[in-house]
Amino acid sequence: MDYTIFQAINNLAGHSTLLDKLMIYISKYGIFFYGLILLGIFLTGSKKAKIEVFKIGFTGLIALGVADILGKIYYRPRPFLSHKVHLLYAHQPDGSFPSDHVTGGFTLALGIYALSPSLGVLVIIYTLLMAFSRVYVGHHYPLDVLGGIVIGSIVYFGRLPIERKFLIHKTRSREFLC
Repeated sequence: MDYTIFQAINNLAGHSTLLDKLMIYISKYGIFFYGLILLGIFLTGSKKAKIEVFKIGFTGLIALGVADILGKIYYRPRPFLSHKVHLLYAHQPDGSFPSDHVTGGFTLALGIYALSPSLGVLVIIYTLLMAFSRVYVGHHYPLDVLGGIVIGSIVYFGRLPIERKFLIHKTRSREFLC
């Protein structure tokens, strides 16, 4: 089923030069969009928002680390290594699962949503478009990008109880010392 969905999406490639160029651009450079959004929040936000930007970025790095470990445990060849595909631009022949772009992007999108729900909804929609583009250009199967969404979500939401415990402990320590 994963390959069938892959084919349905990837077979859209090659029919529209404009759509192909858009999908290539989002797939190749889309990850930089998050950096621009976070930089904008950092430059215009409150002190609390600035701290959150660092936490979001750190959480994104953790998610990428988790994805890297999982990719080494469960190696899956990229679609263009196993099948004839519409490959719109070259990519390293490394593992396909999970999509690093989507893992990092979705983790950051959830953090941006927590800071600004209205902006966050747009960023989540953009992340889904980026996930689609990774399949469209022939770099990932649908389950690779879905895996990225799941990993990004688990890492982001998993950080929250750890952070709360740390902050509560830190607050109690300050109260005791004062």
